[in-house]
Order: sequence, then structure tokens, then C-alpha cells
Amino acid sequence: MSPTAGRTVLSPWGGVTAPVLVLVRLRRGVVGERARVVHIVPFPATGEVPESLTAYCGGARPARQVAGYRRKRAKPARLGGTGSG
Repeated sequence: MSPTAGRTVLSPWGGVTAPVLVLVRLRRGVVGERARVVHIVPFPATGEVPESLTAYCGGARPARQVAGYRRKRAKPARLGGTGSG
């Protein structure tokens, strides 16, 4: 994971920016459809894609296994989950 993920970083335009929160879920085929819950992930404000993403529920996955999520309704991951999803 990027050393700046989850921390405040300086913006290239000056000032301080916080990480962007993105909604992601595992890509089809990585897990079964029921396990494809939506995770809230801090994404570095620098825009660099880290090798691994860690959601607030504790689940960590390689970035290549997740996809952005845009729908308004989805099954959320449980806070303090097992980290497996």
C-alpha cells in the first residue's frame, strides 16, 4: 500500500488534501457473487494506484482484484469484518 494512503498529503496545487474515499468491490470471478460487497477505501490524493487497497472494514486486496462501484444501492461490508472480503 502507498505510504501516503490514509494520511493527509500535500496537494501539487498547494494546500493540504485528504485521501479520496472510493467505493470498490471485488471483480467478477475473484469471489462468488454474494461475497461481492461494497467496500469504502481511502485512495491516495496523489492519484497513484497502490499495489494493495485496504478497506475500512479491514479487508485488503491487490488493486488488480477490485473494480470501482457506482450504484447507489449495494450490500455494504460490515465494519470490523473478518478482513476476508
